[in-house]
Amino acid sequence: MVALVEALGLAAGFLVSLGLVPQILRIWRLRDAQEISLPFNLLSLGGTALWLMYGLVQGLISVILWNGVNCVLYLILLSVKLKYGMGRGRLSHSTGFNTQSYDDRLSFLTTKKGEEAAPAYLLSSTRYCFTLAATSTSAESPPLS
Repeated sequence: MVALVEALGLAAGFLVSLGLVPQILRIWRLRDAQEISLPFNLLSLGGTALWLMYGLVQGLISVILWNGVNCVLYLILLSVKLKYGMGRGRLSHSTGFNTQSYDDRLSFLTTKKGEEAAPAYLLSSTRYCFTLAATSTSAESPPLS
């Protein structure tokens, strides 16, 4: 029974650790970590470090192993966040919206050959929303009274 519980802990830790890998690879590939929250990363690293200490005190192999791995992964995530945190899509001070082009943001709606993978009305209405959001500022808006 103890071996089954330990196997369950090892499997769970593996899946949690594996979940961080695609995010780290995506940031590394895009060289942009703007979407990653620094407080999330710091709190997760702190919590994982505490779990690691708990595992060391209790002598729980699965807790020690996977929280050690997670600490390393969160440190990698933190380092790429600090290195690529502002990325290419910096926030506009006047609008508060990301000024990255809407074509870049909608690239998931097209295939590799440039063919539209979504209906044309969805693409045009989404482009309109991005354009409207990126061009409107609070200084240009009339008062609400």
